[in-house]
Amino acid sequence: DCTQSWEVDAALRHPEATEVCNGVDEDCDGATDEDTCAAGSLCAGASGCIAEVMPPATLSGVIETHTAWQGGGDILVDGIVIIDSGASLSVGPGTRFRFQPGAGFSVLGRLSAYGADAAPVVFESASPIPSPTSWEGLSTGSSYDQRVSLSHCEVRGARAAMDSGGSARSCLFENNAIAFSRSNNPRFTCVDCSVDATGLEVTDGRVTFVGTRVVGGEYGGSGVVLLNSEMLNTETYRPCLLYTSDAADE
Repeated sequence: DCTQSWEVDAALRHPEATEVCNGVDEDCDGATDEDTCAAGSLCAGASGCIAEVMPPATLSGVIETHTAWQGGGDILVDGIVIIDSGASLSVGPGTRFRFQPGAGFSVLGRLSAYGADAAPVVFESASPIPSPTSWEGLSTGSSYDQRVSLSHCEVRGARAAMDSGGSARSCLFENNAIAFSRSNNPRFTCVDCSVDATGLEVTDGRVTFVGTRVVGGEYGGSGVVLLNSEMLNTETYRPCLLYTSDAADE
């Protein structure tokens, strides 16, 4: 059950709830607003479903409006792309973002990526020989809120794959210097994910793994929650509370 006592809408958030396009994870599956819009449109959070358009070949600058891109595009990202406060970017299955060195997303509004098993949304380096610091990653600028929602995505080669609040469902994180970066007590949720760490993974808030396999890395901060998950070859540091669904998971 993903409800929290301080949430006004707690009674509406539980695993059997119906997901709707409103920027909230009603069904507690680790993704937000997935499969809530008809074909030809994608969810823009609280602004509802908007029609898809063709993505650009090259992306830079600021996204100032609610935007939905058809899946299948190959997009070269040049520099830090800002999704402005009050704006959103939603992308469909098969979209591939290739980041130049130093490029990344700064999400002040909302970023939603809806992939599929056979057509994931990919975030990766544009370099032919990528390193774990080839690009900057997906950042919400020290926000506690989960402004980034990923479903059936692959994130590779970033300095910090997800910086501050975000959620991921059925996603792969690999070859990132930092998979989840601490900043101002963030919340991370990974459901049915695979996290292959090649470097440091830090949280200063709470990270929840559900049905997820985590290999390598270091974790520290206030809480790590494991539900039907496993952590292999990992270390914890600083005061760290580890919650599990039962003793067998420890």
